[in-house]
Amino acid sequence: MKTLVLYDKRFPSVFVDEFLHPEKVSEESYVKHPNANKRWTRSADQFLLKLHNEGKSVKYIANKMGRSQTSIVMRLNKLNQ
Repeated sequence: MKTLVLYDKRFPSVFVDEFLHPEKVSEESYVKHPNANKRWTRSADQFLLKLHNEGKSVKYIANKMGRSQTSIVMRLNKLNQ
């Protein structure tokens, strides 16, 4: 049995990286993305949209919000539906 993992190399998912390289998982991963497992709140969504509308980069927003770039892109797509 094989499992194929597809992902966008421009915005590598933290989860895919952990799956492919479990040896890299460390305290540093959790420090880098402290909000990775937190639910999106209305205020977080508003802050995300504010930064996005100001033209901030996905990388900047991810760092500012303590989330992965993939998480930011996915949330923006959901909010813009």
